[in-house]
Amino acid sequence: MSIYGMMRTSISGMAAQAFRLTTVSDNIANSDTDGYKRAGAEFTSLVAPGGNGSSSTASLYESGSVIPHVRQTISDQGTFRFTGSSTDLALDGDGFFVVKNEADTPLLTRAGSFVPDGNGDLYNSAGLYLQGYPITNGQIPNVANGYGGLENVNVASIDLVAVPSTSGTFAVNLPAGATVVPAPLPSANTAASTYSQKTSMTTFDNLDNSRVVDIYMSKSASNTWEVTVYDQAGAAAVGAPFPYASPALATTTLSFSPTDGKLTGASPTSIAFTIPGGSPLTLDMTGQPNWAPASSLPMPRSMAARRRQSTTSKSAATAHSTPPTRTAPFAQSTVYRSLLSQVLTN
Repeated sequence: MSIYGMMRTSISGMAAQAFRLTTVSDNIANSDTDGYKRAGAEFTSLVAPGGNGSSSTASLYESGSVIPHVRQTISDQGTFRFTGSSTDLALDGDGFFVVKNEADTPLLTRAGSFVPDGNGDLYNSAGLYLQGYPITNGQIPNVANGYGGLENVNVASIDLVAVPSTSGTFAVNLPAGATVVPAPLPSANTAASTYSQKTSMTTFDNLDNSRVVDIYMSKSASNTWEVTVYDQAGAAAVGAPFPYASPALATTTLSFSPTDGKLTGASPTSIAFTIPGGSPLTLDMTGQPNWAPASSLPMPRSMAARRRQSTTSKSAATAHSTPPTRTAPFAQSTVYRSLLSQVLTN
């Protein structure tokens, strides 16, 4: 082993440790950097060729060295944290945001801290602009596996849009052993109207206002029920709603089989009405059973007023006794969805 070999081994070892300390320093310095991926140092031993060990003169020991390798944990999921900006984004799982520089070169990043410029285009701290496909009337004209057709995501002209309820489901167990109620029924809308059971449903009009409708179920004959819908806003008083200020929104008669308690083939399976200030809504009543014994109307097992699909995803407006959970969508003539979301969801 020569003096040169000894010095080379020592220097390579110190250089390798310097690489390791550098990665530690980088990790500490970027602990609050959005999208930063932790770096780590790995070492590889380099063994220099020596003698073949045939004799003491031929077998000379040659010192080796250490080669450092820096690895970025690109595939590791980072932690999520809340920010005060409504345009900050985060990725859950694999994928990258597509951004472009001034030369119009597409790049990939995991950092989701974006702010709008003077024109409303989103860009990050490096001056890279977030890219997305334009969505017009719910249609995406481009494929999701290339950069063609991408443009800057602009939030300057995005508005909220109200999406009214247009369809829903309604299914409760109408007790087969209930007593037939005498006339006048709720459809007559008189102070003397009687009914078997009542429930309510929350719907949404064209301005996204909640409109509650009252649904009356009256057993008018054996295996026959009348279903009548009213606008709750027109009720005469709490506890004594009849007569309503306006006629019934809709009324229909359900016929049940005495054998299995299900709707007969000739019976209506839905009821349609127009929400006050809203759009026509159709309630599907296909799963309506008529079983016994039961003395009162149970909580609905499936009752919801759904909104029609818009150009962005949104939650359905549920119709239970508790207030519905719903979200206001972003939608207008042009809405953008990033290439990443296209890759992950399509």
